[in-house]
Amino acid sequence: MYAALPRAFQAAYHAPDLPGHGTTALSTNAFDLSAIAAAYAAQVSEPAHILGWSLGGMVAIKMAAHYPDKVASLCLVDSLPKVMADANYPQGLKRLAFADMVAQFETNYQQSMGQFLGLQMMYAAKETRRQVENLLPTIAAGGTPTGLRAALAALLAADLRQIYHSFAAPLY
Repeated sequence: MYAALPRAFQAAYHAPDLPGHGTTALSTNAFDLSAIAAAYAAQVSEPAHILGWSLGGMVAIKMAAHYPDKVASLCLVDSLPKVMADANYPQGLKRLAFADMVAQFETNYQQSMGQFLGLQMMYAAKETRRQVENLLPTIAAGGTPTGLRAALAALLAADLRQIYHSFAAPLY
């Protein structure tokens, strides 16, 4: 998915896949945001500019909060500290809608990912939408990621609101 990045960035970059996505294996059935953040932090030798997209943004939030010496700045793309609605957070996604989304991803990953990306790019510039549409075959090439169910379970449980503003790095 990240093959086009070298042309876009002038500086060195590292773009790890989430466990069970891309070429990275899911080592256990658990998708532990803290453990993933720790593993990514171990790969960073000096403060870096961290970009997290969607669930990767939650990993980035954990990294910024727990490893501030590794994070120069944080950029979150279509990511929130909490996704699911509850009595204290009614603006989140309802459980029924989430269950529907999981079923759709498991039934037809490529179509669901196309819809997911389409929603994220709804108000983007035409050229940006075209570039994202060109990424879809690469994203969906491996089929449904082995870590999808575990990642979505982590998303269901995550509530990072308490640490969201606890890091010193600039947030974009």
